[in-house]
Amino acid sequence: FVSHVSHELRTPLTSVKGYVDYLLEGIAGELSPLQRDFLTRLKSNADRLLRLITDLLDLARIEAGQLVLYPERLSVREVAAEVIETLRPLTVEKGLTLDIAASEGGDTVWADRDRLHQVLLNLTHNAVKFTPPGGLVRVRVEERLAREVVITVEDTGVGIPAEEVERIFAMFHQAHPDSVSSGGSGLGLTIAKKLVELQGGRMWVTSQPGQGSVFGFALPAAEPEAER
Repeated sequence: FVSHVSHELRTPLTSVKGYVDYLLEGIAGELSPLQRDFLTRLKSNADRLLRLITDLLDLARIEAGQLVLYPERLSVREVAAEVIETLRPLTVEKGLTLDIAASEGGDTVWADRDRLHQVLLNLTHNAVKFTPPGGLVRVRVEERLAREVVITVEDTGVGIPAEEVERIFAMFHQAHPDSVSSGGSGLGLTIAKKLVELQGGRMWVTSQPGQGSVFGFALPAAEPEAER
């Protein structure tokens, strides 16, 4: 039911969003400052709704066992670098330092590239969102002896209260009151954890209020090509 309704909602919303974009581009004529302001707010809310619908569809497919993964040998460092570049404008605007700590090699996993990108983008964007100006967000990638690649997203942000840590991956749970107003759906971490587990991995979090958070996940390291 959720999957069907979400799909039916996404089609007209995508059309609405498309026409708002056309108007903002000036295709229907020049806009007054007030018209542009109203349309920009409309676009922001349409984007937020579309993200929520996409999250609901992903969750419905995962819970129904219908999500199709396309695993391949890939470098976590390369995917992390793509995520960092995607978020670079936001970090510059906030005055944050965003970097990656990963050595060459030892970061190859057998995973779905798009879904790995989705997980990393969610964790890193959350870290950026809850880190005040002047702070640091770092993506760290390292291979462990247990034949797994461990990826952590560390920040110097506001941290998570102890009573919230155990519930942080629950559906629709918001650890921070301003998450809703900033466009969070409360599903991103739930979906990220499920995507990691579907690929044979695990996810965790450690945090202290006022001292930042570390969200980590591990994926099985890919076998050397000669062994496959």
